[in-house]
Amino acid sequence: GILDDFSKETGIPLTIEYRGPVDIRNSLSNLSKENPTNVDAYWPGSSIWLPGSTTVQPVSVMKSYVVLAVDPAVASELGWESVKGITASDLVSAVQSGKINLAMTSASQSTPGAAFYLAMYTALTGKRVLTSNDLNNPQATQDLKTMLAGVDRSAQSIDHLAHVFVDDKISGTHQTNAIVIYESLAIDMNKELVAKGQPPMTIFYVDGATA
Repeated sequence: GILDDFSKETGIPLTIEYRGPVDIRNSLSNLSKENPTNVDAYWPGSSIWLPGSTTVQPVSVMKSYVVLAVDPAVASELGWESVKGITASDLVSAVQSGKINLAMTSASQSTPGAAFYLAMYTALTGKRVLTSNDLNNPQATQDLKTMLAGVDRSAQSIDHLAHVFVDDKISGTHQTNAIVIYESLAIDMNKELVAKGQPPMTIFYVDGATA
């Protein structure tokens, strides 16, 4: 819609090719300082897919937190309250105990997966900004491996994963009971669950988890 409005207001026609973030990153890696005549703009889900861009500075047009949505019964069993929030260690412990079966997109293929991966690593190291030295933190590395071992369902697309997650809830199979998702999509997901007679997921912002 926003792109159609742009064309109507300016008279400039737009031709759009939809690609995943990795494909966009690979396209950008082939750029030189001379912008190719066949591409005028790239619009990935996050600036993390734009390393080393020498053409223009990326500009943020929208921000949406990546949150953890948890089945309310599981959150209650764990003693988690959304007002108080949870820590990265709380999530790792819940996964380790087998109480959290996580749905999360691939950290190497999608924006929410990559953002949550980096955010959790930041929280587990206790640093505000990660450096290469922090990658050698043995405890944070092990905790991150533990969390990722709890991922029971993954996908390249967050839209697809959210759809599968909702279907799982409605069917009653309960393969997963928590999902890493955009805050904006979590709202839509909860509206859909309520409309279909299911309780909404409880939303958590992990303390210190900033990508």
